Amino acid sequence: MTEIKKIIINILDDKFLFSITETDGTQAEHEYAIDKKMSVAANLREVFREQSYMKAAKTTPEGIPCIHAVLKVSTPVVLIPIEEEYDPETSYNISITGYKYDEKCVKEIPLLDAIAIFPLNRDLKMVVEDNCSEIEVSNNIIQVWQTLYKNYFKGTQNRNLFIYFYNGVMNICYFEQHRFRYANSFKMTNNDDMLYYILYVWKQLGMNKDTDILSLCGEIPEGIHEKLSKFIEEVRECVL
Repeated sequence: MTEIKKIIINILDDKFLFSITETDGTQAEHEYAIDKKMSVAANLREVFREQSYMKAAKTTPEGIPCIHAVLKVSTPVVLIPIEEEYDPETSYNISITGYKYDEKCVKEIPLLDAIAIFPLNRDLKMVVEDNCSEIEVSNNIIQVWQTLYKNYFKGTQNRNLFIYFYNGVMNICYFEQHRFRYANSFKMTNNDDMLYYILYVWKQLGMNKDTDILSLCGEIPEGIHEKLSKFIEEVRECVL
């Protein structure tokens, strides 16, 4: 049986994070700073061409695939109820602008009865396809949503608003009756702006500052916990 090398490529705003599992089972982590003068796809092509840890045969001499790539992006997600009919292009482009020419990826989230649609740059996908025999595409926030629901929401009677900070973005979500009631993301700028958005969503959802919970996770900005605690009684930090 042919052993398959696995490469996880996590694309952030300013760098790539690589997790590589060799055919002998050894694992290694690598980081590569993105040159902003070039496209992200061009940067990734250089990594495949120049970095020794990314070089490997695409297939065996017999033509059997031997590199499986998992491409993880952090592009904005549009959520659709699982029972609704939809067209990925139309549903996404009428909700979020700026990604018209990107490929729209679709992932089911059965745990939350939802469909996630998110964009993938076509040139970026082509680079991975040129260098790997198999490709799987994922979005970082989907796994976070599932983890928050399973570990911190399911089974509790408390209302809980979750804030996930990652890659310069603040993701806010709230679950109710096995579904999303709210999910949105905001670019992080400063603590005062983040405080405003969080408290605005808290108010719009009708959360109670004395009895409901605000949970923070991810790359929590310094000082934001203390600021929020002045307005909400129960502010927690949770580990993913």
